[in-house]
Amino acid sequence: MLDLLSVNCDFSYVNDSNFFSQKKKTVGNAIVMSNINRLNVPIKVNNLAFKYVIEGKEDYYIGEKKVGVTAETYLLVNPSDPLLEVDINSEQTKAICINLEEDLINNALQFYINPNGFEEEYKDNLWSPDLWNGLNIADKNIVNQMSLLRPNKNAEEYKAWLYDFIPLLLNNHQQQLDYFYKLKVEKKSTRLALFEKIQRSKALLRDSIYEPIKIKEVATEIGLSEFRFYRVFKMCYGISPLQYFINCKMEKALELKIKGFNWIEVSNILNFTDLSAFNHAFHKFYGMNPRKKLK
Repeated sequence: MLDLLSVNCDFSYVNDSNFFSQKKKTVGNAIVMSNINRLNVPIKVNNLAFKYVIEGKEDYYIGEKKVGVTAETYLLVNPSDPLLEVDINSEQTKAICINLEEDLINNALQFYINPNGFEEEYKDNLWSPDLWNGLNIADKNIVNQMSLLRPNKNAEEYKAWLYDFIPLLLNNHQQQLDYFYKLKVEKKSTRLALFEKIQRSKALLRDSIYEPIKIKEVATEIGLSEFRFYRVFKMCYGISPLQYFINCKMEKALELKIKGFNWIEVSNILNFTDLSAFNHAFHKFYGMNPRKKLK
């Protein structure tokens, strides 16, 4: 058998009887297919781990948070996450776990950011663990790629499969990656800290749609000047924090109307100065006035 690709990638197939013996062998890049009925065990993650469920359900306890992974969803965890505990209880569960080393992810990110350039331009490590966690919906490309995985392939085929899989994973997180790498700062640690502040600001704005909040108050809350907050938010998301805040109000406006409130009540609930200001914002967002929207 020719050994053409230098990347390491181990493959194993586990079930109830051999889980613990195989678990000790899983280091570095690895693909693990599993068919398990019952399991309750703590797991320590050493690399980026991708868990995809084909059939059944796996429950994970990440700290005090419970996350259920079901068919065509996947969970991402990384070494910065606390100790995990997996629970599979009396239901046949078929799944795929993929462990990815940091160097491989970093190389993929270099290509993702600049596919036409040279890797020497990106000497710094681009891997940021905080971007890679939580439960996600698998798009059709990932679902199709998972269906191609079989336990009877040779080593080179698993390596090639892994190289084809990683770009699909990055593409499924395209929006978040694009937001993150649009932040033009020199240090990765600065970018990550700034991105965390901007993500927090989105939550603050979204949770304040009923309040007479000022953009400066949000900026102060996350430790930025109003000008810097405004510019960085727009650099990251393509719209200003003010427009994002109004958009959140407009999305909620329809929900309130459907619940039975009239437009004047909706305007008051969302803290607009008057109905005219509400109508103007509504027309700008939906392209029509409120009276025509739900006819």
